[in-house]
Order: sequence, then C-alpha cells, then structure tokens
Amino acid sequence: MDRCGADSGFHGQDWFAVLPDHEAAAAVAERLPRAASRVTHHSGRPWLVGRWASTPPRVGSAGRVRLAVFGWSEVGEERLAELAAGVRGVADVPRIARAVGGCVHVVASVDGVVLAHGALSGLRRLFHIRVDGVAVAADRADVLAAATGSGVDERALAMRLLVLSDELPCPVDPPLWRGVTPVPEDSCLVLDRLSPVRVVRRWSPPDPVLTLAEGAAAVRTALAATVAAHREPGPVGADLSGGLDSTTVCFLAAREDRPLITFTTDTGEPDDEDMVWADRAAACLPGPVTRIVVPGREVPPHYADLTEPGPALDEPFPGVAVRAEFTWTARLLTARGARLRLTGDGGDEVLQDSSEYLGDLLRARPLAGARRLWTHWLAGRWPWWRGRRHLWPRRSARVELRALAAGLVTALPADERPRQAAHLPPWATPAAADLVADYLRDAGRGLSRPAPGPRSHTQALMVRQAVYSAHVTRVIGQLSAAAGLPMSAPFLADAVLDACLAVRPEERTTPWSYKPLLVEAMRGIVPERSLARRTKAEGSALVHASLREQRAKLLALCEESRLAAHGLVDPAALREACVTTLRDSPYEPTALSQTFSAERWLRDLPVAGPPVTAEIPVTTRGMA
Repeated sequence: MDRCGADSGFHGQDWFAVLPDHEAAAAVAERLPRAASRVTHHSGRPWLVGRWASTPPRVGSAGRVRLAVFGWSEVGEERLAELAAGVRGVADVPRIARAVGGCVHVVASVDGVVLAHGALSGLRRLFHIRVDGVAVAADRADVLAAATGSGVDERALAMRLLVLSDELPCPVDPPLWRGVTPVPEDSCLVLDRLSPVRVVRRWSPPDPVLTLAEGAAAVRTALAATVAAHREPGPVGADLSGGLDSTTVCFLAAREDRPLITFTTDTGEPDDEDMVWADRAAACLPGPVTRIVVPGREVPPHYADLTEPGPALDEPFPGVAVRAEFTWTARLLTARGARLRLTGDGGDEVLQDSSEYLGDLLRARPLAGARRLWTHWLAGRWPWWRGRRHLWPRRSARVELRALAAGLVTALPADERPRQAAHLPPWATPAAADLVADYLRDAGRGLSRPAPGPRSHTQALMVRQAVYSAHVTRVIGQLSAAAGLPMSAPFLADAVLDACLAVRPEERTTPWSYKPLLVEAMRGIVPERSLARRTKAEGSALVHASLREQRAKLLALCEESRLAAHGLVDPAALREACVTTLRDSPYEPTALSQTFSAERWLRDLPVAGPPVTAEIPVTTRGMA
C-alpha cells in the first residue's frame, strides 16, 4: 500500500495548512510534515503552519480578525489590516476578499472561526481532512495525507487513466488520497471548533450579457491588473512562444518597471510558424528585455527523465513526457536571473468556446443560432453528425454520467473526433474499469440535487475546461518551484475568468476570427501584426517521434509496475502498446502519457524528516 507518512518531505516546495482555533491544534500541527513557519490565531494557538520560503503570506489584523493572503496580489499588509477592520463575521470575508485581486488563497480568522478559499479556476486549490478529530485544510492534498498516513485511493488513481473524447460534467482528477476532500473552486471552507466543517458557495458566474467591445475592456483591465500584481523582486521570466496568449502576457509584463526575460524554443521545423511570430513580437517589446532563444535540439526530448526520480507532486502530471523540459527551462531562467515565470496557460480555455455554444444559441435565438450553425458547418467542413447533434436537447448531467458509466469501454477512439464516450486504454484492467464506472455513477448521484451555478451549458463547459487547465498548470507550477522558480498563469486569475464569462458566447467565439475577445482587448498594447495571427502550433509529429526514440524507457517503467500492483493495468498489454504504438488510435500517445504520469507519480512519493517550526510576525491595526 502506498502511503504518505507523517515525516514525508516535499523537495523544498512551499505549502501551508490551516487550523481552527482549537485546543488540540498544537498537537495536530506537530503531525504536519516539515512545518518551518507558523502564524497564530488571536488566541495564540496555531492558525497557519507550513513552509513558504519563496512566497511568504501577507498577514493583516484588526482586533480579533486576521486576514492572510498566499500568492500574488498588489495588496500589502497595511491594506489587509484595513480590510480586516471591515470584517464583522466570516460571511463578510468573501466580499471583502474581492479587493485583494491577483491570484491568491485567502484565509481569515474571525474570533477563532476560520474561512479559507482558493482561486475560482483551481490554480490555487484547497483540501480538507480530519486529523485526530480536528478539521484541517491545506493547499496540497499530500500534506494532509502525510498527517494522517492516508493510502492512495485506487478509484481516483484509475480515473487518471481515462481518455476523454469529450468533456465530462464532473471532476476528472479527484484527489489521490483516501479521506482527503477538495473544496469546490466556487466555494469556501469554514472551520469552527464547535461546529462541523462547512462548505459555502461564494460565487456564481456572471450573466453573459457583454458585447465584444464591453467584454474586451473588462478583459483588458483584469489581465493588466493581474500581471501587475506579480510584483516579486527581480527579473520576471515569460514564455514567448509566438502564440497570442504568451505574446499578450509578455507585452503586459514589459509595461511594468522591471526587467523581463523571454524564452522561446526554435524547433527548426519548416512547418512551425511559432518562431516567425515570436520574432515579430520580440522586435516590438518595450523596456529592458533579455531574450533567450534555444534551438530545439538543446531542449531535453520527450520522456528524457522518465526513469529518473522527480519531485514529489500533489498529483500525477499528465504531461510527464515534457517533465524534463519544464524542469530544464525553469533552471535556465533561474540561472539568467528570473525570480518568477509567467505563462499563457489557460488562455485557450477562457477566451473562446468550442462549438458547444451553438446549442444554447439555437434554443435562445433560433434564427441567429441556425445562421451561426450553418457558418460553422461550412467553415469547418463538419461531418453531418457533428452539426446535427447541436439541434437536440442535451441530457442532464446525471443521465449523461450514468450512460457513460454503462458504456465505458477499454478501447481508444479510432477517430480524431469521436462521438462522446468514456474510454480507458486497452491495457487497463477490468478492475480499473469497474472503479471508473463506480466513480462516474457516484458523480452523477452528486449532481442530482439542484444548486446555483453556471447559467448555461456553455458557461458550465467553459468553467470545467478552465478548472482542468488550472489543475494541470498548478502541477507544472510545482515542478517549476521544485527547480527553484515559482510560476503563475494570469489568464487563470479570478478577475480574468469573470470578465470572459460575462461576454456573450456568440461574440467570444466566431468561425471568422481567432480569439476575437483577446485581439480586441489587446489593441494598443500588442502590435497589430502580432494580433493578426490566426493559427496555433501543432506538435503531434514530435510526440510520435519521441515515443519511438524513448521506447526503452517506457518499457523500463513497465517492469515492477506500481499501477499493476494496484491492479489497474495489465503490464503485458502495456508493454505491447509501447512496442506497437501509433497503429490503432490518435489518442494512444495521450493514453500512454497519462498512464506513465500515474506510474511516475507513484514511484516519486516523498520521504523526509521531522518538523521544525518558527514564528513569523503579523502586521496589525487596532489589535485588541
């Protein structure tokens, strides 16, 4: 049984835990791994415990109220103390916390009652569990597992093998540890020493009523403020791939009064236009800019470090194929002086919808919907069934999940655009299929009760896509931090997600232009010739070549497989796929990457030493 013991370590990565104002909190704090710092409640009992060497919290206090912010925000400790003075009860905290901005965790202690939440996208997550009867929250699930000795949840692990041919109306990446519960991204956690744990909804998506022009103004303001909130001392590193999203982040960062270091990989492939567009953008960047351009042959190839131990991650990184590349890039930027890395991750998910918005448009405005459907059909050269499916009413999420559980198959799609189904790879065992089907059925039952939320299928899908992207980006951030460089993704900040959701879907997404919302938002900031890009790089040829070149490493990880020990994969079938890959399905590279991500994660479970604690000061205003 894989366990995360109480003395486990996290390779120097930051983490924090939140404790209620409880008489047993001090004893519980001692069970947390390698707690190097702490902040107390007004009572003197431990409130925040963790390791935050690279990104310490800002803490402000007024009377018996304390507010703490983890992450990037322009709000300082004096301002937090002012905000704390306006809190009369925990119900006030989510409203007041909106003034913090940026991309943060917010934690409050109001006369001993604790409220905490992360980011709406899930870029900053929160989990909770009971330790010796005391409710504890943390920003990493493995920290809580370390405190309780929790074992791996095989059902959650089996879900990491699932290959999606369409979006599921439920989380596809549940926490990997038994007993550890995630706090929904749209909710906050309330811990009271006298009451059970409460999860309270704090947000609903805005009405999608803004025109393109109105929405662009809102997105421009939100993005600019979010990038400005990343005020770490020293130079900032930023990806400059040539795509619209990374180019936008670079130009916004260049407007700040600090050095900028951009990073571009030149693949040398004749069909790769990224380098051309990156050069055009770099030529126009203002301010002190250092540009790094690395030939593709110098970047570690896919799966280069697959057989090597890596940093302990909160969950499997689905892109384990490029783990070595992310680590190498973080170290390179750090060596050049960067103290923070900004990426364009999340832009694809929040700036435009898939064609799924057509169904909502058809039902709300049939004539406009029919015209738009016809245009998509012609422009995209869709097969007949792809357009037709938008005409019919959608099944409820509960019915859909029940149908997917019943129709789950252990065979990968043969078509690049298959009809909706839930697929496991052929090397998944019947036991894995049973676990996944059980999870889908349970998720459906959980969705059966009515609750406020997204106002349309389009909004619900966009939120799910943003959340999944943020969860993956969060794990990349852990990789980068383990290599010495904190990372953030401005497109996944609360204010940006809100601004994008407020725009009418039919204006945010059109068949005539690429990311029109971002293009309109960045006029006057990003040069027109960079905003003119209408394409996105496609790297499947590199993925296929890497699988062939790194086959020996894939096969090595099939030996004494941890996934096989959990009864989830057939190692003989997995070895056969590594030898004969790419013959049956375009999804096979993705399935292999997800499988080996889970395998690598199991092998990298952490082990380290005893906890040490030290107090840190609190900025106060009117402390009683």
